Amino acid sequence: MAQASIGRRLVRASALGTCLGFGVAAVVIACLAGARLWVDCSTLSAAECAFEEQLAHSAARLQVLGAIGCAALSIGGGLLLRRRE
Repeated sequence: MAQASIGRRLVRASALGTCLGFGVAAVVIACLAGARLWVDCSTLSAAECAFEEQLAHSAARLQVLGAIGCAALSIGGGLLLRRRE
């Protein structure tokens, strides 16, 4: 009986750690997306600069979507863990 209780607590702790990991990943990915938006065009032509800016914005958009997904998994997992108490 005691081993089942310890096993449940370990599974709960590992699930909570996973949720926290997804939360941290969401913050890191969102910060990287924000940092990607600034493109140095001092040595590029106008066409190259436009291409680099478009590429940076597209990559940042995908990173923001990834951050939203990580945040949704983190919040959903946290709510599920709280519900099962």
